[in-house]
Amino acid sequence: MSFHAELLLATEAVEPLAIQEFHWGLVQLTSERNIPLGGVLTGQIRVVLDRLHHPVLAAWMADSYKKLNGKLVAYGLDGISITRLIEFEEGYCANQGMYFDGTKSNFATGLSLLISAQTLRIDGVAVLTNKSQR
Repeated sequence: MSFHAELLLATEAVEPLAIQEFHWGLVQLTSERNIPLGGVLTGQIRVVLDRLHHPVLAAWMADSYKKLNGKLVAYGLDGISITRLIEFEEGYCANQGMYFDGTKSNFATGLSLLISAQTLRIDGVAVLTNKSQR
């Protein structure tokens, strides 16, 4: 077996989506000298899926007001144990595109998503909680 990961969205219309790779990070504004200007603004997750299109993901990207909750689950070599759990709430699909990697022998292209989340938890620990004031 090998490591594998899935994107699970909190909507009944989407089955778990296989992930080729993912990265996460926190974003904050900085001055011209790269000095932080305030708190963390958002958590961003970049995901590359092993497909080129999905209707629910396309609709999420097309609607700038649509927010979804979800999680990325990375499994260990045994295929069962969870090695990393990244959960997000109020996530916007801020960017969608095609990813190409010519070094892969089986599937060179994938669907790339950038998810911008208001709340981000890594392995159950909140690293970002930036709920909008309503």
